[in-house]
Amino acid sequence: MKLAQGQIWETAPEVHSYEGKSLYLRIVDLDRKTVRYKEMLTKNTKNGYHKEATKKVFCGLIKHARLTPE
Repeated sequence: MKLAQGQIWETAPEVHSYEGKSLYLRIVDLDRKTVRYKEMLTKNTKNGYHKEATKKVFCGLIKHARLTPE
């Protein structure tokens, strides 16, 4: 799967969660080595936290995650 701006990933609770619930990660911007993303509790919200990680770390966060339909 190729990463693209605007994708929303639902994380697996055993890999990345908040109080045992899945988080949604929306890719805001991609660079060659970094991913800027927004971490949200629900898919269709504007509330969330902007974060940045290397592609390697981000791919670890979305391990076993599910790409949600847009």
